[in-house]
Amino acid sequence: MGCAFPLCATFILIGGGVFPDNWVVWSLAGIIFLGLGDSAAAIFGKNFGSTKWRDLSNKTKEGSTYCILFSGFTYIFLTAFISTYQFHFFMCFIFAAIPVAILEGCTF
Repeated sequence: MGCAFPLCATFILIGGGVFPDNWVVWSLAGIIFLGLGDSAAAIFGKNFGSTKWRDLSNKTKEGSTYCILFSGFTYIFLTAFISTYQFHFFMCFIFAAIPVAILEGCTF
């Protein structure tokens, strides 16, 4: 759901056509966060994480931080090559990634 929703929402909002350049990065937001950010959180959180979100959870605050950082760097990289005029939306992407990483970290 998290990976597919931004892509499907973009497809619906533009009327079912080909994605224009200014929609590509937004439509990949779920894949960036869940595919790359969550993978980075799992790898780096397991190797470098020590502060757990909850007692019964294996998820760490350091892993969530790596998720946010890795997602942010991926967004910067994609906007540099796909649509440079969307770089100013970087803070919107980060402010959306922070609560999602915290919510994901607090779940089992």
